[in-house]
Amino acid sequence: MSIRDLCQTYQSSTSKGDWNDWKKHLYQIATILEEENHSDSGNFRNVAYTLMMNDKPGYGSWLNKSIVKLINDSKARLDPLPDLLDYDEMSSKDLIDKYEFDDKNYSRQEILIELRRRYPSLIESDEMKSNLNLKDILKEYRGDFMTSVRDGYNRYDPDSTLNGFFPFWGCILLLLSFVFLLVAGIGLVGYLIGCRSPPDSLRQQLDPATFYA
Repeated sequence: MSIRDLCQTYQSSTSKGDWNDWKKHLYQIATILEEENHSDSGNFRNVAYTLMMNDKPGYGSWLNKSIVKLINDSKARLDPLPDLLDYDEMSSKDLIDKYEFDDKNYSRQEILIELRRRYPSLIESDEMKSNLNLKDILKEYRGDFMTSVRDGYNRYDPDSTLNGFFPFWGCILLLLSFVFLLVAGIGLVGYLIGCRSPPDSLRQQLDPATFYA
């Protein structure tokens, strides 16, 4: 089959919701493009293999546009690969905005999967449907929903765990308290065994001239 025929087969089957052989079709298209030394065969292969393993923002939209171009002209130059932020690099607010505006570069299903990974107690698996109102679910949630993606310790929402308590500093304070307790304990033991200033009556009996002799 020619590139045009394979692209039409892929486009026809996926538009009907038949995704059974889409990987095979993409592999065949990528193979023929390489055999015919197409100038963008490397980019097409990269996109095809990436989508076979996982979704990457912008790649699905790029692939659909490329399929249309190849149907019209098998020698046509393809668009440059998109360079977009990945799902785990975006804040929850940005993800929700792209979900609600149905950004074609970002899969709504992948957005839901990423948000469910961040907020497992708020977004259940059975709520993954197109009419899910994410802002209503997360409107009371603080953290990177309204600010940045992660802090310096790779946490999505520093205030979500124990109201901002960070165990690292708790351990430091606990260690310092043990150090001071140890010093106090050594001082108390030394006092009890006699490591203290002599009484005034004993001091008066000592002869300073011979004390250091």
